[in-house]
Amino acid sequence: MGDQKVPRADLDQIHLPDPVWNDIRHVFRQTISVFEKDQRLKENEKKNSKSRKKKKGELYESIYNTLSKNKKKNFVPLEEGKVSMYVCGPTVYNFIHIGNARPMIVFDTFRRYMEYKGYDVNYVSNFTDVDDKIIKKANEEQVSAQEISQRYIAECKKDMAGMNVKPATKHPLATEEICGMVEMISELIDKGLCLCKKNGTVYFSTRKFKDYGKLSHKNLDDLRSGGRSLLVSGEDEKEDPLDFVLWKPKKRRTFLEVTMVRRTSGMAY
Repeated sequence: MGDQKVPRADLDQIHLPDPVWNDIRHVFRQTISVFEKDQRLKENEKKNSKSRKKKKGELYESIYNTLSKNKKKNFVPLEEGKVSMYVCGPTVYNFIHIGNARPMIVFDTFRRYMEYKGYDVNYVSNFTDVDDKIIKKANEEQVSAQEISQRYIAECKKDMAGMNVKPATKHPLATEEICGMVEMISELIDKGLCLCKKNGTVYFSTRKFKDYGKLSHKNLDDLRSGGRSLLVSGEDEKEDPLDFVLWKPKKRRTFLEVTMVRRTSGMAY
């Protein structure tokens, strides 16, 4: 064309796509879509809020109910604004292991969430400070069972702090609850749910309690009894492999002093 100018009208017919502008339009469409979804969610929430009155601190998230199996239920505390939790603690005959640490972390997380939601949480987790394994270790080291348990309670608390697990509201000791245990076992004996041996051993008869296994949804016939290296009195006197010990006869060289009382149930302690 040489020096000849191209007419303006011809330039208007040329269109080159602008990738930047295309991206802007795409983001804009996405923003509109998100905004519309958010509006729909807010409208649904308003509709739902009309059918329920939310109390301060109330938790509407669903929690798995083991008893109902595969069903979740809205959490409703027995006492408004308060939550009570009991978590089984370790048997303190040695350092804790990963199996002990797991429930500590899981339930500490749940507790913290409840506190975050505004609940007053009473968190109780015990230390089992009397057990065959504790007695065995005490005999091996020629010390008292109390010395063994106190040593490993202190070590357990150190490990809990190392995992950033908060101390429980209360850490009851098994040795502090002996009288309560005796009362509960005696009641089970009176109801005919136990097998009492002459040497003082008391077994819980699992098949005499019709609802045994209801919470775990297990069939008794499909279960196997757990094995322990330390038997109660040198031989296993169970009538059923699934029965388990509630009370054991006094062992030599134990340092737990318990007043001996004969109950109407026949149980001595």
